[in-house]
Amino acid sequence: MSDSFMHNHQAALDTQREDNSIQGLQDAGIYPDPSEIYEDDLIDRYVKDLTPIELDFLENEDNELNTCSKCEIIKNTWDTDEFKWDCDHDLKGYTALCCDCYEKIGGEPYV
Repeated sequence: MSDSFMHNHQAALDTQREDNSIQGLQDAGIYPDPSEIYEDDLIDRYVKDLTPIELDFLENEDNELNTCSKCEIIKNTWDTDEFKWDCDHDLKGYTALCCDCYEKIGGEPYV
């Protein structure tokens, strides 16, 4: 009988444990509160270094952030001094590049 109980309720128990763990980390100041994440906190960071909540903010919230297609550093979408798009530049197959990667691949503006 306990096997069928666990089968039917394991996902809910796992979610509750995860929520409790996240709440504990938030209470300790280790894990960011989603309402306290701002775009400026993510600029010039790498996607691989984000917490799950920060990654969710980057991917699912309405923001003006984007990532370099090569190195995955986060930049402001509209900062043309920091970010180059394939509609304006030859990016050698990439969609968007930070200035460092743009120089490394030898990107050029369209004439």
